[in-house]
Amino acid sequence: MKIPFALFGALLLTGKTVSHALSEQVNADDTFTLYGYGVPTSASTPQKLFYADGLVYLGDASAWTGSVVTDVTFSFSSTAGTLSANAVTDGVTLPDSSLLYLIPDSSAPMGFTGSKTPSGAVSDRWTFYETNALYQDTNNQLIEYFWAKETDVKGVWQVYWDRENELSGYTRTILRNYIAS
Repeated sequence: MKIPFALFGALLLTGKTVSHALSEQVNADDTFTLYGYGVPTSASTPQKLFYADGLVYLGDASAWTGSVVTDVTFSFSSTAGTLSANAVTDGVTLPDSSLLYLIPDSSAPMGFTGSKTPSGAVSDRWTFYETNALYQDTNNQLIEYFWAKETDVKGVWQVYWDRENELSGYTRTILRNYIAS
């Protein structure tokens, strides 16, 4: 879903749109986990976002094999519009300044900046509305939907970005830093 910037601002000003306490919203000093909502699982529960060899996945990191696999936490810089990733798994180190990125003009997997960051990757247009992570495009449209494609490992999905409203064979997901209790 694309939200025009002017409408987004108007929504922020109305008290009826706030569904969580202000303390549950993203603050600059917070570290948090991102979860994918809408991914089809037997339990229909949010799936934790994790790092695997520079790419973004949802699900159980321990089920995935790769050179560098770890659950991650994030810190958000509203000034820079970036989401910095930090490794959670003992003994795993991510490249300095590992930022969450997407490639705006392609149906490409999302990833983290590092030595193999692809051309066209954008890591500085992130924002939050309450607990939802949003991408702000160059037309100032706020986009909340991302795409998950199940991998050959049960319970693990790779996360993609696409400008279109639908991707065949993919499941639409939103990314949030909150799990409803």
